[in-house]
Amino acid sequence: MASNGPDSHFPPLSSDVIQAGIRGGIWERLLFFDSVDSTNQRGLALPASDLPDQGAVLIAESQTSGRGRRGRNWISTPYRNIYLSAIFSSAALPDDATLLSLLAAVSGAWALRITTGLEVRVKWPNDLMVNNRKIGGILSELRFGSGRPGRAVIGIGINVNSEAGDFPEELREVATSVRVETGDMGSREGIIIEVLKQLEAWHGRLMAEGGTPVLKEWKRLSSTLGKKVRVALADEVVSGIAEAIDEGGMLIVRPRSGESRRISAGDVTELR
Repeated sequence: MASNGPDSHFPPLSSDVIQAGIRGGIWERLLFFDSVDSTNQRGLALPASDLPDQGAVLIAESQTSGRGRRGRNWISTPYRNIYLSAIFSSAALPDDATLLSLLAAVSGAWALRITTGLEVRVKWPNDLMVNNRKIGGILSELRFGSGRPGRAVIGIGINVNSEAGDFPEELREVATSVRVETGDMGSREGIIIEVLKQLEAWHGRLMAEGGTPVLKEWKRLSSTLGKKVRVALADEVVSGIAEAIDEGGMLIVRPRSGESRRISAGDVTELR
């Protein structure tokens, strides 16, 4: 297993390279950390006075309490992968902020396709997949003020240079990384820059054109739609065909018998 510190093979991120790569866009403030509890938690806790009008980005080399969906741990091996949170301030929020999670999945998939050549697909609601294994995930959270969303924090974790032995044994069959898939070291700076460019581009389309372009592209990249799925909810399991997603990003599943179900949150297993 690789060591956990920076070395000649796993150098720290270059903030100068990333800053230069996204200069002039909506990302008006970038914050870099060697270690944080969670980039999302730090983004949610930032005082409003510290946020620019449009967007800010928090990037960490490691997380001590990285979070995935439904309170799960996100394995945050230092100096190997990408742990970032993009913050959209209130002025940059679309009418339906829930679509930002789908937008982030589309952005992450395209960023990896462009920078690595991998055929990345999206699994509902927010997993980035390669060869039926998870290479990245997204956690979207809203912070409300006076009854209205005051900011959206979009956490993005991407496994770039983790080796198979860096994953816990129970995840080795379901998780992967750029390095595992390609056999080569991935450029973390290059991927981060492309992720932020894609987020900015798709956010611009969402604000100008509404949710239709984002939903259309998510469907095109989806590994879920048309498949037999099993969805674990809090108190039941729903099985059937994943027919579609609605305008709010909810998954529509048609069971073998009964009416179709709209599902807002759950763990999806795609059945072969």
